[in-house]
Amino acid sequence: MRTFGRAAPLFLLVACSFEALPPGAERMGTYSLRAVPTARSCALADVAADEFSFIATFSRNPETNDAYVTLKQYSRDAGWNGQTLESVTTATRSFGNDCAGCPMALEETLRIDLLSQSQSVASGNACPEGPPPPPDDDAGIRGPGPDKFGYDAVRACGVLLTSTRVTGPSPDGGLCAEVCSQCTLEYRLTGERQ
Repeated sequence: MRTFGRAAPLFLLVACSFEALPPGAERMGTYSLRAVPTARSCALADVAADEFSFIATFSRNPETNDAYVTLKQYSRDAGWNGQTLESVTTATRSFGNDCAGCPMALEETLRIDLLSQSQSVASGNACPEGPPPPPDDDAGIRGPGPDKFGYDAVRACGVLLTSTRVTGPSPDGGLCAEVCSQCTLEYRLTGERQ
């Protein structure tokens, strides 16, 4: 498996070998995630959509909806609604061929549902095709959250969306090719707590 060229997802560009403690008062878990491409609309030659894997740690502040995604030593902000964690980040990127010299950015949206043990069992110990089973006391299904062993969230399921956009005119004053702002990739994310 390989990442896609210079347009690699932002979290894969972190290359340092040490890991930082994640921010937030409560650690939700560390997950081994697999990203499988599901949609590609991109004519840029140096952008490939290949399957890849990565490790992510999710954490939060219990008194707010603030959450964090940590990949090695890089942490980024996220929101948390009790079931879904969402993080959006943008970084400057450069691409060759038609977009050489064009100021560009790559935006990445990571949207992850964390499933409790009971939600995972109700989903056949796999990521469901739709939303996770809702909490149901009568059926013995509870949502993810703190428990006596730490944090009950054994499975992560979601989507990673990336897109490019031109952020200004080319240095020579010309217009950047339309293809430069029309590159989008979508990945299905599945993983388990380590």
